Amino acid sequence: RAVMPLALAGVVVLLLAALATRPGPVDGLPLFGFAAVFLVVAGFSLLSPFAVVAVARIADRAAVRLLGVEARIARANLTGSLSRTAVAVAALSMGIAMMVAVAVMVGSFRATVVDWVSQTLKSDLFVAPESGRSSRALGRLPEEAVALLERVPGVASVDPFLSFEATRDGAPYTIGSGRFELVAAHGDLPMADGGDTRTVLRRALSLGEAVVSEPYAVKFGVGAGDVVTLPGADGPVSLRVAGVYRDYSNDRGTVTVDRALFRRLFRKDGAVSLAIRLAPGVAPEEGRRRILAAASGRFALRVQTNATLREAALALFDRTFAVTYALEAVAIAVAVLGVFSTLLALVLERRREIGLLRALGASAARVSRAVRYEAAALSTLGIALGVLSGAAMGWILIHVVNRQSFGWTIRTDVPWLFLAGALALVLLATLAAAGRPARLAAATDAAAVLKEE
Repeated sequence: RAVMPLALAGVVVLLLAALATRPGPVDGLPLFGFAAVFLVVAGFSLLSPFAVVAVARIADRAAVRLLGVEARIARANLTGSLSRTAVAVAALSMGIAMMVAVAVMVGSFRATVVDWVSQTLKSDLFVAPESGRSSRALGRLPEEAVALLERVPGVASVDPFLSFEATRDGAPYTIGSGRFELVAAHGDLPMADGGDTRTVLRRALSLGEAVVSEPYAVKFGVGAGDVVTLPGADGPVSLRVAGVYRDYSNDRGTVTVDRALFRRLFRKDGAVSLAIRLAPGVAPEEGRRRILAAASGRFALRVQTNATLREAALALFDRTFAVTYALEAVAIAVAVLGVFSTLLALVLERRREIGLLRALGASAARVSRAVRYEAAALSTLGIALGVLSGAAMGWILIHVVNRQSFGWTIRTDVPWLFLAGALALVLLATLAAAGRPARLAAATDAAAVLKEE
């Protein structure tokens, strides 16, 4: 009797989840996005009893034709103990949903970062001050180092990047600089609106304008044509925003101006890093050797080739999310154990029913198959609901929570192969976990459990 009211409540809760994705952040936090994720969990959990009953009714005849009468026994057990089976399905589906949502989010984020890295890291070599064991470069290179590297044979161009931290309305952000003429020439800065990088940067260079990163634009509500006020050395300076570019290097936000304008406004020299392009015919390793030889005894430099830096960036990304996959594995393992304990409890509760089936002629093999079919049905339903709810949660994480938290635009990229393998593994694990309850049911002593009858 409670199935339909619970299902209607689930539909209402899912509609509320959709509405919760509409408001913006509260004090910089995606509170409504978090609420939407919670409502998705609640909504699909409320729908699980209806899913069990509906699928059992729809698939009953086909299952009997394909699998025999044991399938009908399994169906009767599923719908006859909804207070247990529906909860087991909901628990398994939420473990699956978490895996699907995080896998989609991380896979999409990684694919987006790979594309961004390929668009922005086009220089042959990247130079920074040498670091210690922490691998974090400290300090900055003086102007003498920049001039020295520009004179190294085989170096075609040097683009120094210099930045410092500032605050706006109490929130931190970065003010950075680069040589706009070099970036415009090679198009290394993808624009958020898909506009032409060369046109935007040449305009900014000629008119003394700035470009801002997407996190800055989202964080402070700034777009192309707006004006930003920066803390110049001689007082506040207002600059027009020529465009918004994609940046996944930090979530604080960055205002970037041409290097010459930066030095004039803030009276800062040197560089925290250098992007170096080599002349045609000069191999990256040869260019690296020449730079280290020229700087030997004068500057301690860390010189990385393009390929090395890309590998390091993606390795850092994968290490960052390694613990996430471990937590997913724990959640799924707990959900599979929930299915196991549910089946075990149901077998123990139904010992008299199983004894009666045995007395009526059901073999031990048939009783065992009925329990295994029941486990397969629980697992399949849990996976189906988990995929649906995980897809909804993944969309919220990518387009609501991430957007409002970090200001990043991430394209959806579903890791189909990983999900297929993971879901197949969950199905196999659930069927394996059903082995013990199935053997216990098959070993039921009909005479012993029916003695009182």
